[in-house]
Amino acid sequence: MIQIIKTDISDKYLTLPMMIAEETGDEIEYVEKPTSDKVWHYYFFDGHSSIKPDMDIARKWDNKIYQYEKFKNKLKIPEYKVYKNAVQLINNMKQWKESFLITVEYGVNGKEFLFCDIPSAKFKTDIIKKYGFSTKLRVSKFIPDAVSISTHLIIANHDDFFISPFVVQHIEDTTLYKGGKYPCGLEQNTLAELWYNCSVIGNTLFKDGYIGLAHVDFLVANNIIYFGEINPRIAGSTPYMSYCLEREYGINLPYLEYYAVQNRSLPEIKTERKCNIAWDFKIKKGIYPNDVWISHLDIRKAFDNSGSYHIPLFNNNDEYIKLVIRNDKGNNI
Repeated sequence: MIQIIKTDISDKYLTLPMMIAEETGDEIEYVEKPTSDKVWHYYFFDGHSSIKPDMDIARKWDNKIYQYEKFKNKLKIPEYKVYKNAVQLINNMKQWKESFLITVEYGVNGKEFLFCDIPSAKFKTDIIKKYGFSTKLRVSKFIPDAVSISTHLIIANHDDFFISPFVVQHIEDTTLYKGGKYPCGLEQNTLAELWYNCSVIGNTLFKDGYIGLAHVDFLVANNIIYFGEINPRIAGSTPYMSYCLEREYGINLPYLEYYAVQNRSLPEIKTERKCNIAWDFKIKKGIYPNDVWISHLDIRKAFDNSGSYHIPLFNNNDEYIKLVIRNDKGNNI
């Protein structure tokens, strides 16, 4: 049985649990709250959907300050400092000789970030206006010309991980997430280093009791890979990567997470390519995806063919996501 916790948006994401049900033969049931720890729960929180057996662990790893503290001695991380509030930051602004980014402990899609190039009196006012007087802040050095790269990491145990193909993220206004494209076009040595970083992240999360899917971001600049952040849930690119893997390799991404949590291992995965797919999606306006809701079924159908699609948004008929797909049905792109 797959239990879906009812929310006002849960039906918009129904296609992903349906992919699990297709693989397992389970039935889907909507509930107000879980009735048993032994059934599968499809949770929704922070404007995103996620399959998680332990939301307390997921919430802990959603903390951007906690992430940096845990990985500062394991991965390359931009120089950073933590301030107890905006006043402390303003009083110590001279510590920063270069451009920097401010963020809070919890946030999605980059809306919580504030970019600072040249501090000014107006900028100090903007900090207070955005964060108030009591919010803990993380300030990190801005990495110019960095490319934002993401992947879906499924953690089964301390050394058994599935790392999805990497995606280049569309970032506008320095921090706002607007979409992504695949394939990423990175060189093999860069991919190898990214895979190693993912294994370090997977091992660390597993030791902390985390099992299942995490969406992981990196920054790549001048052949240097920086840890970006972990999103302990599915992300904006999840439906696109799910349906791409389903068509390109016959891999069912939601089912892999289901299997990992149920068995503490991954099933045998065949990587024979059935076709070559390239895709690029970008929201026309707004921020993707927590303030807009799309039909995953529309996306899934689009991956059967090549073409340019306008995927309508549920909250505004005048807005859409532009999705471009090339599906060669077996020939090289």
